Amino acid sequence: MPNLREYTWCCWQRCRSTPRSDAPAPGPGDRAQQWLGSSSRRDPAGGTALINEDWWQTTFGDLDYWQWEGTPSPKRTLADVGFIEQTLALPAGARLLDIACGLGRHALEFGRRGYQVTAFDWSAPFLTQAQQQATETGVELTFVRGDMRAMEFRSEFDGAYLWENTFGMFSDAENLAVLRGVARALKPAGRFLVSNNAPRTLGAPGRTWRGDPEKDEWVSLLEYEPFDVRQHRNSLLITLWNTRTGERKQHRWSTREYTFPEMTRMLSEAGLCFTEVYGDDADWSDFRGDG
Repeated sequence: MPNLREYTWCCWQRCRSTPRSDAPAPGPGDRAQQWLGSSSRRDPAGGTALINEDWWQTTFGDLDYWQWEGTPSPKRTLADVGFIEQTLALPAGARLLDIACGLGRHALEFGRRGYQVTAFDWSAPFLTQAQQQATETGVELTFVRGDMRAMEFRSEFDGAYLWENTFGMFSDAENLAVLRGVARALKPAGRFLVSNNAPRTLGAPGRTWRGDPEKDEWVSLLEYEPFDVRQHRNSLLITLWNTRTGERKQHRWSTREYTFPEMTRMLSEAGLCFTEVYGDDADWSDFRGDG
């Protein structure tokens, strides 16, 4: 997600005990500014339309969703994988579970490094794209389509990770179900790395423009809702515009942002034992909790 001041990177290990059941930002041209003033659909109270609990099905069912964020550089992918690899302390050839793998950029790199990777995601379009890349590059991966709230793996993996701020999309009970599925999937002493935004670290309420309609095929408008202090949720409306065809799409994003004590309680309840917490994956900085 954009404009993050601080990530919480928590590393957990499976326990041996059984777990308990504002003015718009100016666009880079006249066309951008014209679209910026008329693109979004807002509710009568002035906020973006309320996000329903099934928003993720529409968002992740569309391969064009990632156009607003752009493809991370190979350098970024290598940095991510290096951080995950070292933090999870993976032995050579370890079995690894990539939860919500998306387009598979991390899974592909781990596969190149000789790990036995299972790439798990709900999105059929994303998995298809990842499979094509694996075939084209000769990387051997196992692809599984499913709902992360109902994973059926049992003591299969040396390590697992949930990346890209994907944790927290559901209700508290459903998020706990995700973590319990992770605990079941890990071998005894298997390790899990999860990223979570510290509360209030998403963009401030208002609009942010991305892309240049004079140059880019896709441009986007990000509209941030005020942070929901009662539910600790960050919500975002993303409007995509294809400058060549004129096509417009809208997608939503909403995640529950957990404090570190909340994360600790949830993961312990799921059957995972705390090992490390980091404030940033770039330099392994200490977690300050002030994001």
